[in-house]
Amino acid sequence: MISKVYVAITLCASMATAQSAAIPHAADPTKSLAFEVVSIRQDVGGGETREFGATPDGFRMVNMPLGRAILEAYVPQAGSAMYWDLAGSPAWLNPNRYDIDARIAEADRVEWQKSGAQTQMLRAMLQTMLAERCKLVVHREMKDASVLYLELGKGGPKFKESKVDEPPRPSRFPGGGATDMEGGSMHFYQAPMTLLASMLTNRNLDGPEIQDRTGLTGRYDFAVEWGAWTGGMAAEEDSSDPGPTLNSAVTALGLKLVPAKGQVETLVIEHIEKPSEN
Repeated sequence: MISKVYVAITLCASMATAQSAAIPHAADPTKSLAFEVVSIRQDVGGGETREFGATPDGFRMVNMPLGRAILEAYVPQAGSAMYWDLAGSPAWLNPNRYDIDARIAEADRVEWQKSGAQTQMLRAMLQTMLAERCKLVVHREMKDASVLYLELGKGGPKFKESKVDEPPRPSRFPGGGATDMEGGSMHFYQAPMTLLASMLTNRNLDGPEIQDRTGLTGRYDFAVEWGAWTGGMAAEEDSSDPGPTLNSAVTALGLKLVPAKGQVETLVIEHIEKPSEN
């Protein structure tokens, strides 16, 4: 299983089944998108260098498990998280590292340069690649669970929208936005509220998932006192209690956390094979 720390942002994983939804490929026309050339090789060098993400002409991954590519291809549709734990992962998936160099067709280059289009194209192309080279079959599962809703506090947000004339910052997150640690603060740039909720969920370790319910749909610049707590955010054994330190950090933004009963999403691997190399 890919850990929270490794993938940076995850969903609360569960093997329990409440609702199961197959992921259709034919229903979405973007699923026919595919890389023109793909090279996949197992990385046996054991070095420290790691790369991951879109390139001007495709996608590159160096010295990382295939699970990371799966997480990028299948972003949760519910809640706020952008990555999740994988249920049903075979024993070889996490320990083995792979290098992937994939190139798009010349006909796709103009659309690829559009930031909004590139995100959707990359996910579709990764899904096609994983289905062809790894025989990957997955489905999503939903289950009822305790969550924390990130909502507007009294007086509204204490931060402003990003300037519209600023060039977009490079992002490693599917929904966009960028982060940077400065001292004890995590700075967010051009970030949607879903990114904040996801980062807080990851920081919450084994605590409940934090889901965006602010109703704020823009991009924002703000900072969170990341050093205000250590370990899990809950101050008491009850994981539904967000704890005073987390409340202080969120309240400073004009937001609040409300314990609730909601649903969390899990990606379940039904079948996967080691990729054919070339």
